[in-house]
Amino acid sequence: MAKFGMESESNLATVDPELVRVLRTAIQIKDFKVICGHRGEEAQHEAFLSGASKLDWPKGKHNSLPSKAADVRPWDQTTGKAVPYSNSVEYAMLAGVILACAHLLEVRVRWGHDWNSNMLTTDEQGKLVDMPHFELY
Repeated sequence: MAKFGMESESNLATVDPELVRVLRTAIQIKDFKVICGHRGEEAQHEAFLSGASKLDWPKGKHNSLPSKAADVRPWDQTTGKAVPYSNSVEYAMLAGVILACAHLLEVRVRWGHDWNSNMLTTDEQGKLVDMPHFELY
């Protein structure tokens, strides 16, 4: 069974316990890495300027402490590396696992590729596609 490494654990330490509970359940099903929890002012402003976020400090879910959001990447155990961002199938599979765990745990979680949480990604025109992003709402 997969488990979080030190970097993931460090990032999880900055995340709301309800979202942590969901992610700890999901890691039992599919291996992934937590790449971001809380994001400070400088990091959030950089994400905003680069287009990685549509929200500047302090409006993002990453900006509270504990963070109401976490960014994750599927982990390829064969290569020992994070799955490339271009592999949308792996990100969608991981999203299915995380969202199913959230549902079973009765924690409301939204994915950054289905902002309106209707289980469709085809109606998100004009919205940021943020496949690694999961947030409480």
